[in-house]
Amino acid sequence: MKNALKQYKTIDEWRNCPMANFVCPVAIETKLETNTPRGKMFLLSLLCNGTLSIEEDIVQRMYECCLCGLCTQCGFDDTDIPAAMAAARADICEADRLPEKVRALGKAIEDGCIWTRVQDVGELITRDDAVAFITWEDSNAAAFEKLAEKAGFTPLVIKEGEYDSALLYELGLWDASERCIEKIAALAASAKIHKVVVDSPHLWDLLKKKAVSGKITPLTSFIKELVDSGTLRLKKAKEVVAYHDPCRLVRREDDETTVRGLLASAGISVAEMRWNKRDAKCCAGPVLKIMAPKVSEQITKRRLHEAKDTKAEKLVTACGHCLANFQEYGPDVKAVRLLDLIVSLAE
Repeated sequence: MKNALKQYKTIDEWRNCPMANFVCPVAIETKLETNTPRGKMFLLSLLCNGTLSIEEDIVQRMYECCLCGLCTQCGFDDTDIPAAMAAARADICEADRLPEKVRALGKAIEDGCIWTRVQDVGELITRDDAVAFITWEDSNAAAFEKLAEKAGFTPLVIKEGEYDSALLYELGLWDASERCIEKIAALAASAKIHKVVVDSPHLWDLLKKKAVSGKITPLTSFIKELVDSGTLRLKKAKEVVAYHDPCRLVRREDDETTVRGLLASAGISVAEMRWNKRDAKCCAGPVLKIMAPKVSEQITKRRLHEAKDTKAEKLVTACGHCLANFQEYGPDVKAVRLLDLIVSLAE
């Protein structure tokens, strides 16, 4: 458990602390002590000291986590439960004890990823002084092209594949993840690239964690730059929406104002959900539904109920994973992507 041992401060401080047990989305649904932050850190402490070995039921618990970080809001400074859980998954991978579902998904992501398919990222750079846009969603790729047309910059859309490459890290496949990060860093280092805009908050969080080039920015911040500089002008919409804060932006990036400011600049009011801003509940994320689909569905539906309670006309989010979950389990809720909304309002 060499990777988890590097997070032992978190493990040691949380293994006897019940403070976050009542906010963890997974623990709320399963009502299992081993799904609480305290329970998971206690199991990890036993794995680290050799009392437990990596068995199937322990592995299952390590993947029954959204990595949302809401638990860390409740307690000790300088601790990071999502980092400890991700490290445990990397150790599981290195011990060759990955669940078959995780192994199969990881192979599909890596085999289909653009960063695996190209040897030299220079092959992808077909325009000079371009704003590269990394996304895994076809619809977002098309929307970014429209944004570029409205704002007058040169876009270079890079479609990762069917999946977000950041999932390799979250699944525990750190070697494969590192190879992708190296290619993205090389892209950002090119003199032909003006800026790299990252669609996925999960990928942005990972690149920030790895201290990759300052030329890389999340999509939300890029849109704000365009609006603040006057490059992009928005029509007034005068509507009320609910806004779901993506976990990686609001807690990892510590940003609860950018999107709300953008919406306000377009005359849009936000009807806050019960759990909002840094305390926002997770949508369940992309990994949990692989290992615990029923729990994932319940978490998403609970968040959708919060959105319905606001009586807002739409549910807006800036994360494709959140949007996918909302659209799958909430057909009666009008969930929309922030980029699509901004493009529809661009003059």
